[in-house]
Amino acid sequence: MKMKWSKIMTLHTSLTPKRCLQMPMIMILVLTTLMIAYTSKSCEPSVTTSKGGGEGGRVQNIMKSLHCSKKFKCFNRKSPLKIHCIIHRESPRNAPPHQQNLFLVAESSLLGLFRFCPVCRSECERKVDSRLGTKITVTQKCLSCTFSTSWDSQPSVGDIPVGNIMLSSSILFGGGSPTKVLRILKHMNVPTICYSTFMNHQKKYLHTAVQRTYQQQQSTLLTNIKAEGRELILGGDGRCDSPGHSAKYGTYSLMDAEQNKILDSQLVQVCTKLN
Repeated sequence: MKMKWSKIMTLHTSLTPKRCLQMPMIMILVLTTLMIAYTSKSCEPSVTTSKGGGEGGRVQNIMKSLHCSKKFKCFNRKSPLKIHCIIHRESPRNAPPHQQNLFLVAESSLLGLFRFCPVCRSECERKVDSRLGTKITVTQKCLSCTFSTSWDSQPSVGDIPVGNIMLSSSILFGGGSPTKVLRILKHMNVPTICYSTFMNHQKKYLHTAVQRTYQQQQSTLLTNIKAEGRELILGGDGRCDSPGHSAKYGTYSLMDAEQNKILDSQLVQVCTKLN
């Protein structure tokens, strides 16, 4: 990662009080850290904060962790700023869409690829013509000849862009909060799906995929036990109530004691029969 000193100074001087109020706090901290990394000759944090802790103490802790982390090294102004990066691994050839790598690309860098016409090498008019969640369509039109084309940033599964369904899947299967994840992407100026789209994907596709995967694994497990012809040693446990929850529903699970795997789990509604 290399940034010219003039660019960093331009970013730093453009932080007016009005803009600071509109920027997330962590963005300002990272920008300030880059400034200090280019001016300081050591990794000692040079941030002055209040002694009473609170917000100032949190700022100092974040700055210290950014400076002294093993993955973030500070150098003086004469040497470039270096950050350790993970070696990129290419996707296998003819990989399905959900197994391909996805990248974040700046708009200026992307449009720069469509600057010249591939036919006559003249300059072209290019723009982001449409957006559907994380998918964009770029149109390119030559100003000298009749060449024109459009380019999609990602393939689609049916009529759903692969990036949209992968984002919803990652949020749900990773145990994340959709509100927080989408807010993070918004702070990064990354076009993304909305909360209602995530809920729609979860209801129509993701819950169905989870249920189907569970049934397939359960069927495989029972088939293997039957093929081995061994006796089962089962352990069961049920729960109808937990702190802060209603006792209207109960769950009961059966586990194979030898393999430590759940064979079945059922959710039942607790009812009271009156004579």
